[in-house]
Amino acid sequence: MNPRWWLNLGLLAAIGILVAIAVFKPGAEKAVPKAALTALTADAIQTISIERPGQQPIVLEKTGERWRLTAPLGARANKFRIDNLVRVVAAESEARLPVDEAGLAQYGLDKPQLGVRFDDELIQFGAFHPLKQQLYVRYKDAIHLIGAHYFQAAAARFNDFLSSSLIEDEREPVAFRLPDLTLTRVDGDWKLEPENKELSSDRIMQFVQEWRHARALAVNRYDGKPIKEHVHIGFAGGAQGERNTLDIGIVARKPELILARKDEGLQYHFPADAGGRLLSLTPP
Repeated sequence: MNPRWWLNLGLLAAIGILVAIAVFKPGAEKAVPKAALTALTADAIQTISIERPGQQPIVLEKTGERWRLTAPLGARANKFRIDNLVRVVAAESEARLPVDEAGLAQYGLDKPQLGVRFDDELIQFGAFHPLKQQLYVRYKDAIHLIGAHYFQAAAARFNDFLSSSLIEDEREPVAFRLPDLTLTRVDGDWKLEPENKELSSDRIMQFVQEWRHARALAVNRYDGKPIKEHVHIGFAGGAQGERNTLDIGIVARKPELILARKDEGLQYHFPADAGGRLLSLTPP
């Protein structure tokens, strides 16, 4: 064989050995997975209680696949916020120390900032690490260091746990009565009064979907301001004789759109331009 061929083969073999060393790193220690903070699983949790000193607990309860806020008031809950909160049960523990009751102050755990109770398991949040993006938490008989970002989800206000959906996902609108129009579904088709022949069926369906998927920027307790305009929505289904309509009050149109659901005791805040999508039906 030509000596040049032998040289090329030798170079290829050497490159192969170098690649194998880079990929497999023989002799290097494999990273040991860090232990999870708890043995809890997110799907198994049925109740959550966020406890702050001097404040009423925020209590969330799960029924089936749906979460509800039960204290300080009863309302539909924001699943995204809850999913963020429950991730802490599987947080990686960067360090684990035995609990010394006399030394809790140095970790901010003599007077925890807050505690979150998942079913019967309590996690208490203490001080932030002075040099790392981590904080100390107490779980059962140990103090752990976990990522500092877990604190933000636990420290949210109760308003943040309210669902931002104006209408329940499972409810199907079949009629709208607004200050300036009425829209009713009859035999699968939508009938508008007063009639507007410039409106296509696609535009009408877009209007209906705007209502079905309306998400507020913020949700608060209804502040009791007088309501002079209303939107009445009728829904499909419901048991015989059951009232299957919803009265939504228009609290304000500017500088923001505020809609109230007195049945929930809540008001939903939208940008002002949402009023053009929800309160009027015009050609595109």
